[in-house]
Amino acid sequence: VGRWGLRKTRDNIHKLRKKLSSSKRKKTAFMVGKSFMQATVNIIKGITKAVIAATKAAITAIKGTIAAIAAGGWVAMVIILIVVLVGLVVGSVYAIFIPTEDGGITIDSVKADLEREYHQKQSELMANCQYDILNYEGSLAGWREIIAVYAVKLNLGDKPQEVATFDEDKAEMLKAVFWDMNNITLRTEVKTTAVPRYETDEEGNLIETEEEVITIYLTIVTAHRSIDEITEVYGFSAQQKMMLDELLSEERTDMWTVLLDG
Repeated sequence: VGRWGLRKTRDNIHKLRKKLSSSKRKKTAFMVGKSFMQATVNIIKGITKAVIAATKAAITAIKGTIAAIAAGGWVAMVIILIVVLVGLVVGSVYAIFIPTEDGGITIDSVKADLEREYHQKQSELMANCQYDILNYEGSLAGWREIIAVYAVKLNLGDKPQEVATFDEDKAEMLKAVFWDMNNITLRTEVKTTAVPRYETDEEGNLIETEEEVITIYLTIVTAHRSIDEITEVYGFSAQQKMMLDELLSEERTDMWTVLLDG
């Protein structure tokens, strides 16, 4: 726009020079220059307003509340393009990386609930057991894998749903995936060992004897399914497996860090 204005101004000044006397050239050139400057300022203001309007429209589009787009013009085309691109992201598995609004149910709050449930389940299993020594074995599936499986299962399942928002139903789905991928069991071992024991007889002599001591070892075993195992359990299609690999690729590490660690 600026280059076009300069060219037009230059051509107009050139034409006016041929028609006007020397005394009028300076006044005309000044007036033309002033007019061009004012027009340029107006153009810049118009572009600025258009960009601001486009940005606001895009943000509104993300929240799903666009009322209307001005008919025609490059600004409308830009807005439409932005809305389309946003729609593609929001409707895909990558929407899992879109931050959820504070105050409602979030992935972080569901994670905290599941971790509490996990420890509560451990306590419940231990409550009816007698043991002398308690051990822990195994580990939970990684949150990255759990959430990725949830996103693919929900977004590309039999009844596809968007994963950009979170509610109680989706929270229950995430919990179901968590427990499908993780399992807690108990293992008990009883060991008998001979422990030396010393006593004195009637004459005061030290006598060594052995005493059998029974020790009960209780082990809480946490086992988790691998990605290959859970995709077989859920019967994932080739497309679902491909998208799962995409979500868990190294290129998404930074996105997972933001989502899980804030």
